[in-house]
Amino acid sequence: MKILRNVLFISTILFSGGCITSIHIANSIDASIERKVQPDSGHYVVTLCYENQKPIEKVLRFERYYDAQCSVRGNYWAWRQVGKQTDYQSDTSIEIKDKKLGVIQFPIPNAKTLKTEKWPTQPLRTLLVNRISYFYVTSKGGKHIYKAESIHPSLRELYKYDENISLTYSFEIKFKAD
Repeated sequence: MKILRNVLFISTILFSGGCITSIHIANSIDASIERKVQPDSGHYVVTLCYENQKPIEKVLRFERYYDAQCSVRGNYWAWRQVGKQTDYQSDTSIEIKDKKLGVIQFPIPNAKTLKTEKWPTQPLRTLLVNRISYFYVTSKGGKHIYKAESIHPSLRELYKYDENISLTYSFEIKFKAD
C-alpha cells in the first residue's frame, strides 16, 4: 500500500509538472513571434468642464497589441494607450486646481474599460481631492455632492479635509473616427 501511494504521488508530480512545463514552452514560443500593433480606427476625446473654468480636453489614442507574458494564463490581444507598454500605464485622471479645495483628480477610463465596458460619464462615482477619495452621493440643481472616505481626525487639517463637497462639472467622452 505504501509503495502504491508513493508511485501515485511521484506520477502526479511528474504529470502535473509536465503539463505546466509544456504550457510554458508553448507560451514562450508564441511570445517570441513578433506581431504588429493594430491601431484603433479613431480616438477618444475626454472633455471636462469644471465650474467657470475653460473646458479641458484630453485626446486618448489606443492600439491593440499582443500581450505575451509566457505565463500560464496565456498570451492574448489587449488594448493600451499609444506610447505605453501596457494598459496599466495609461493616463488615469485629469487634474484641476481649485482655490478652495486644492487639487481635484477626475478619473478617466483605461483602454480596456473604454473598449469593453460602458463608462458612466455623469456623475463620476469617485473623485480624489488632495489624495482623499470622495464618493458620489446625489445631485441637486446641477451640483454633484460627494462624501469623503473616513479619515483619521489628526489628518483632516493636513489634507484640507471637507466631509462633503459640492461640485459643478460636466464630463463627456466621445469617439471620433480618423
